[in-house]
Amino acid sequence: MYDDHNAEEGVFALAEGIQGQRLSSLESFRLKLLNVEGSAVLGLGLAFGWGGCPGLQKLDLNWSEEGDEGVRGLAEVLGGGRLSSLRDLSL
Repeated sequence: MYDDHNAEEGVFALAEGIQGQRLSSLESFRLKLLNVEGSAVLGLGLAFGWGGCPGLQKLDLNWSEEGDEGVRGLAEVLGGGRLSSLRDLSL
């Protein structure tokens, strides 16, 4: 059964994998989430920003959250130029 808590756990696990360089060859990433905590999206954005996927060229994220924690975190990462290989962004 799908629930929001499982989705958030999955996003946190994915962020951990990215941060730990276990997905370092990833070039394209697409994820759609509904009703997740902003902290999950924030964690994912920070993981990308820490250089976990240095060759990432395409990022397609679609999510809904209450508040703006997730989008704030992504803006910080994207505004800091930490995804220099990124060529295609869809939010």
